[in-house]
Amino acid sequence: MANKHENYGEIFKYLRQGQGYYEWEAYKEVCSRSTLCRFEIGENDISLSKFIGLLKNIDISTEEYFANVRNYEPHVNERFFQKINHYYYGRDVANLKKMLTKFHSSTIKKDKLRVLIISSLINDLDENFTIPNQDFKDASNYLIGVENWGYDELGLLLNIIDKLNINLACSITRDLIRVKKKFLINDYRKTQLIKLLLNVSYSCIQHEYIDDASIFLEEAEILIATQRIENCIAEKYCFRFMKGFFYLICGETKTGVKLMKKAVDNFKTTENEEIIKRYEQYYIEALEQAGYKD
Repeated sequence: MANKHENYGEIFKYLRQGQGYYEWEAYKEVCSRSTLCRFEIGENDISLSKFIGLLKNIDISTEEYFANVRNYEPHVNERFFQKINHYYYGRDVANLKKMLTKFHSSTIKKDKLRVLIISSLINDLDENFTIPNQDFKDASNYLIGVENWGYDELGLLLNIIDKLNINLACSITRDLIRVKKKFLINDYRKTQLIKLLLNVSYSCIQHEYIDDASIFLEEAEILIATQRIENCIAEKYCFRFMKGFFYLICGETKTGVKLMKKAVDNFKTTENEEIIKRYEQYYIEALEQAGYKD
């Protein structure tokens, strides 16, 4: 499988780590750890059947793998978010609009999600910019058709779930719960799913979709309880806030306010000013929605 241009094992390792898989998760039921290690450092070749088994274990298709071999950049999402965050926090609307034009012309279906993310950032910076309805339609149509949720799709969905129609957001989240075993393979993916459940729960509570919010919060609580605490500290604080918001809207005012205050105090210990300001604002908005004066 080796050729003069690429080390296939190194590319496999790059993708494995990018997907958040440990060595044992990649080689289980396929080969030995030593075989995998030697393959990843280029010391030996492996059979085609083992190679396909390894790819399956890290949730990478042969098409995606060989796209990487042809110099396709494997972590497009990471580079995408780095760039848009740089432009957003620099309030560089001009370059965000250039990126929007580029992705609008893309023929890659997944880029419909990136279009909506960029449009949302521009809308946040430029009050005269309106997100075209077509951007919502294109993203929604893509999401409805997704059958195999992977690293890219879930990462992009996390950033637009609160922009979607609430019924679509709930429908997609219920589908993900049905296939959640796929996201329990490693801590990184489990944390992604927890974040998604919490984001959707917030939207549900805002829209007073109480039954859906209850289901999603329960699922998030189960996942957090099975997650290593160092991998979901922020998510644990977020869950506490969402649970408080839920109680507040359901009329259990004292319990709700107490939990939300506690969560905001928890976030203050992180010394992350952006997150602290965000949850302080969420707290104010939650009280306003409930008609409660602190």
